[in-house]
Amino acid sequence: AIGIITLEYAVEEYLKSLDYEHPEQVRQRLSKDVLPTLGKRRLSTITSKDLSDVLQVIVDRGSPVSANRTLADVKHVFNFAYEKGWIRENPALRITRKVVGGKEKTRDIVLTDDEIKHLIKELKSDRWEFKTRIGLTLCLLTGQRASECLGINGEVKGAWWTVPKFRTKSKLSDHKVYLVPYARYLSRYAEQCDHRTLSRALKRAGVRYTPHDLRRTMATKLS
Repeated sequence: AIGIITLEYAVEEYLKSLDYEHPEQVRQRLSKDVLPTLGKRRLSTITSKDLSDVLQVIVDRGSPVSANRTLADVKHVFNFAYEKGWIRENPALRITRKVVGGKEKTRDIVLTDDEIKHLIKELKSDRWEFKTRIGLTLCLLTGQRASECLGINGEVKGAWWTVPKFRTKSKLSDHKVYLVPYARYLSRYAEQCDHRTLSRALKRAGVRYTPHDLRRTMATKLS
């Protein structure tokens, strides 16, 4: 199939593969800014420059955040195409937000329901190392900091996780966290590692959020 598949076809197949109910936002972004220019092109002919040029048009009209979202969509589509064997390399792989829409203020980021569902799908796959998947899942389930989640093993008794004060940000007192059953189960397999490992994994995936945004998302959704 290499050399035959168009971007338009790849996008449609990618959208069908999504396991959440409303991929309309992804479709709208790609239909508005990417497919009119590159949709009829064969995947094998699309270069990093082609994609950068399309994204720059979005930036030039004053929508850097939208450019970052579209970059993430494009990365997912080409990753999907690579896994399908339709391309030999991903032209979007090395394009970063730094040269597209720039760094976003993470304090404002709360994941949408679709983003949460997509992340859960990724965490169930083998795209990342096991310890990374466990760490990110615990961040999402507990709403605690990545550095704390990665050291959870051995600190859980029954339904409660006690984070010792020397591992908390304030370092003033121990912090008790109630764990849902699945979080209790995962806590047995959490491995201590540099919390920046989780940040790097999300950055490579081309998403707009960080591990700390998972903490903010849980707090926001609960409220």
